[in-house]
Amino acid sequence: GFLALTLVSLIFSQSVNAADEKVKRFKNVYTGLMFTPEFNKWKGLDATTASSGYSYKGVFSYSTGIDFVKMYSDRIGLSVGTYFTHAAFEREDYCYTCDVEYTPVSTFLMNGFQVPVSAYFMLLNDRLDVYLIGGINNWIYTSVNEQRISYQGKTDLYNPSERFSNYLLGLNGGVGLNYNLSYRWSTGLNIIYKNSLIPVTETPLVKLSSLSLNFGFYYRFN
Repeated sequence: GFLALTLVSLIFSQSVNAADEKVKRFKNVYTGLMFTPEFNKWKGLDATTASSGYSYKGVFSYSTGIDFVKMYSDRIGLSVGTYFTHAAFEREDYCYTCDVEYTPVSTFLMNGFQVPVSAYFMLLNDRLDVYLIGGINNWIYTSVNEQRISYQGKTDLYNPSERFSNYLLGLNGGVGLNYNLSYRWSTGLNIIYKNSLIPVTETPLVKLSSLSLNFGFYYRFN
């Protein structure tokens, strides 16, 4: 009887310890559903010559996904997100020596994922949280399509993936606001500037930067 009681006590103790470890693992962990309008700036470098040139204009882009936040103290936290992203821009081609007075317009549609990894530094930790954000951003593009209105006025479809980088690495920084509705639930807005260190295309050389408005609805585990 004593042996059986000891065995039951040991099993119960291990179960409690395992449960405690699980609680500790998820302590101060938040997960959020995110929707992010993005205002992208596509900058073409060395895109103009004596005979031709390009100009770029951003088209409505957005990302949506899940964000995980772990607070390691009252001041310091780490955020890792996984987002589906849809980015688009227009390019106008200029020919300064052509007889035809028409400017072809190409719309590029890029789909893929973003994986931001950012540190949080709390400035105000109360009902309303205010914090600084800084880290890296990973863009992973799985498809690129081009719709071009040509000199003849018709629309041609292209797949220019071989000219585009599948992966971009950049830096991000900004400020975040998070309002605690209750102990478990909160809603927030992160205003983040992102700048890619890797060109989107090499020929012509095009780089990407963006201003993102990350709207989120968060749940706190413990």
